[in-house]
Amino acid sequence: MSTKKDTPKAKEIVIDGPNLGMAHSGNSWPASAKGIEITIRYFQQLGWQVRAFVPRHYLSAGGKRGVDDHKLLESLCNEGCVVATPSQDHDDHYWIAYALQTGAYVITNDRMKNHAEEHDGGKEEFYSWRDEKVISYMFVGDMFMPNPDFDISDAPAQAAKTGQIKPPTQASQKSRQGGKKVGKQASKSDGGGGKKGKQGGKASAQGGEKISAQSNNRGKTPEVAKIFSKLDEGINQDIIAVRNTIRHVIMQQLDRSPCNLTKLGQIVVDGANKTMRSNYASRKEIMKAAQIPISIAFYQQLTLLLGELVEFGKKGNRITTVQKSEPASRLNQTKSKDESKGKTGGKPSKPHKARKQTHSAKSSSVAKAKPSVKRMTLLRFKDHLGNKRNAQLSCQRAELPKSVDAALDMLCKMKFPADMALIGNEYKKITSSKLTAAFTKPERLVWFLNLRKECPLRDLIADGHIILRKSKQKASEKASLGSTKNPQTKGQSATRKEAVKPLNKVVTFFRSLFGGK
Repeated sequence: MSTKKDTPKAKEIVIDGPNLGMAHSGNSWPASAKGIEITIRYFQQLGWQVRAFVPRHYLSAGGKRGVDDHKLLESLCNEGCVVATPSQDHDDHYWIAYALQTGAYVITNDRMKNHAEEHDGGKEEFYSWRDEKVISYMFVGDMFMPNPDFDISDAPAQAAKTGQIKPPTQASQKSRQGGKKVGKQASKSDGGGGKKGKQGGKASAQGGEKISAQSNNRGKTPEVAKIFSKLDEGINQDIIAVRNTIRHVIMQQLDRSPCNLTKLGQIVVDGANKTMRSNYASRKEIMKAAQIPISIAFYQQLTLLLGELVEFGKKGNRITTVQKSEPASRLNQTKSKDESKGKTGGKPSKPHKARKQTHSAKSSSVAKAKPSVKRMTLLRFKDHLGNKRNAQLSCQRAELPKSVDAALDMLCKMKFPADMALIGNEYKKITSSKLTAAFTKPERLVWFLNLRKECPLRDLIADGHIILRKSKQKASEKASLGSTKNPQTKGQSATRKEAVKPLNKVVTFFRSLFGGK
């Protein structure tokens, strides 16, 4: 079938089911039914009508080349968003023909070169249609990401929503089905009332979304907002939305009472799934979606998410509990208020006025001399170092971790070239901790020293496990170049000596003759 020059405006989304299923499963059989569902829900929440085309054998159990959950596809088929093609035919022919006729957008990573050759209108016409209507994509875990460079038009339903949409849980699906049944019953029993019920349902759904958005921002005082903005620096808005959901769930729990870390991990899973209508199976999956490292402990993940807003309790040597903590700025404000109340309230004291003034002057000078500067944790320091954040690591020394601050003078006065083992020994003498606890790679130590003003050198480089100066390396390279030239001069002198050897033999021969006479 040939395409028309004026293609109709897209009113729906067509999904190449096997292509999406294999992409989500990591290109290994069986294909992922969940990957197909995630894509369907993504575009449905944006207001699009969606049809995913799959071979008929995807809806039945068994078979080497099927899906991992055929019942999920059956339920989607009953909803009308999955279409089964005859198993004996090539499913691509059906969804391509349907998309060409309806002008729908197509979600696939298939370049369809073989179909271009079979196209009635020729390759150029087919490729122009492909460039206009076919959208590539990728999965980041369970997050579906269509090509950001593709300018897709607004959905016909005018129900577009911003942000990443997660697939609904089974509970939310049941509640939706229950809502539909109630709406149908209401429309049967009360003709006009049914419509009002539908309108009321829509209004309540919109109100629920507004409430959830407000609950995400609840408790965000200016101090808290500043903390979060620092923690989320350079992070995508979609990821920040996931992080804020997790933060809301955690702080809601900690507002009630301190919590055990193990229990809080499960609360995060349940609360985040309920709020985002997602189906994350574990805390690691949620942290991965929030771009929090999953290789570190849970309390370290909470530090990256909430910073100084939480503090931890130990049981022996293990950190077991977490509780809410007030930001340092708010504590300073409360202290200043208490001090002002203490000065104004109460009866005046009897000591001499001059003595009182000198005491207050001393206290004010001490306050000026010792400003309250909060040190960053070693975990936060390593995070800044790994991402090469100049602004954060060009801070005052008092803001650096204690171990790094204590060893900074030694590191800056170190004579280079120096081996990392030697630097590590000196570091351990001063801090009683390993160098790798702060600087996991030689390149990171070099970058940090070149950044700091305390270090007089700005030309340090890492060569394996040895740190040396760039100027000395150039000098050694020049020396090595000179040494490569020396063999030529040595060779010339050697040839000269070889040329002189026969003359020496003649002289020694004549000397032996005359000496004999």
